[in-house]
Amino acid sequence: MAFIGSNSYHIKKEFNSFFSFYSFATKRIRIIKELKLFQKIAKRFYNLKPFSLFKTDTVC
Repeated sequence: MAFIGSNSYHIKKEFNSFFSFYSFATKRIRIIKELKLFQKIAKRFYNLKPFSLFKTDTVC
């Protein structure tokens, strides 16, 4: 019985490590997607007229 118990414990451990890795990977993908979206929004704001005028003023 002890052997069966230890075996199931190892399987459980493997599953938990896999599950934590999977959740970490999905979190990372979500963060990357959010960053890309943020970059898109930032670019749009940067291309707007007031920001471009401000940009040229700082250069001059």
